[in-house]
Amino acid sequence: MTVPAWVTVLRRLAGRLPDDDLAALRSTLGAGEVDDLERSLLFALADHRVGIDDTERALLAAEGVRVDSPVLADLPAPVAADTRFRPEPSASTVDEKVLAATATLPTVRRVLRARRLAGDKLVYVVELTGGSVPTAQAALHWGLDGALLEVVLEGEDLPPYQAAARSAGVAVATVI
Repeated sequence: MTVPAWVTVLRRLAGRLPDDDLAALRSTLGAGEVDDLERSLLFALADHRVGIDDTERALLAAEGVRVDSPVLADLPAPVAADTRFRPEPSASTVDEKVLAATATLPTVRRVLRARRLAGDKLVYVVELTGGSVPTAQAALHWGLDGALLEVVLEGEDLPPYQAAARSAGVAVATVI
């Protein structure tokens, strides 16, 4: 199963765009508001001076985004996201909120918890066996008390940020 190009673009921007902006973009995608997503993404990239690489440019072009936009042309060279995570063995009060929210999704395989070193942020990786990543991402990110969320598919080849978070993750729950 593959994920839409928009999901891949937003994943690749994790750790580069501010976390709140990324969550808002993912919610917009989950709501199917693609026109708003395009505008909001361009504003976020410009406001935070986040450049995109050729792969991201190609993914955006595949989604119909005008990659010859002056906004994109004025961005600096892209900088790689900080992908340093460590296992987070300590339970958090957010665990219960994530588990309660994921209980409504029939395709959850497991929930992992890691700590992103940049900004010292708790990150949950929710692994699905199928279904819509954008819909699950949008549904699950509310009420996490500042914790971050990445939704991935089981066995999926992930960008470095999500792969590192999943690799460092400690199982909070496994559903098989």
